[in-house]
Amino acid sequence: MGPPVESHNCGEAWRQRPELGGRRLTAILGREAVASVPPDHAALASGANSTARYLGAACGITLFAVIATNTGADITEGWTNAVLIAAGNTLLAAALIAAHTVLRTRQDSRRDPAPVT
Repeated sequence: MGPPVESHNCGEAWRQRPELGGRRLTAILGREAVASVPPDHAALASGANSTARYLGAACGITLFAVIATNTGADITEGWTNAVLIAAGNTLLAAALIAAHTVLRTRQDSRRDPAPVT
């Protein structure tokens, strides 16, 4: 037998660099959920954030699997379709969030004009 073959685990990079796995984003979203409500509602906000995160992940994974297995001639084509649909939904959501942010900023600036000095 020759020397042992070094194994390259793709998941290892995600464990070594947590920022690649979305852990930082999860922490930031949780903090913002709690910070955006009055202190007496912090537990409720934390629970709502966790529920939305787990429910969203479960529904997203299920929908992705359904699309991947039921579209296209084979699983590879179905996987490609699922990735394209997921990417399109992500871009659409980002555009809606950006539009909402711009509109809200404009409304806030109209309500609270800057003081004139």
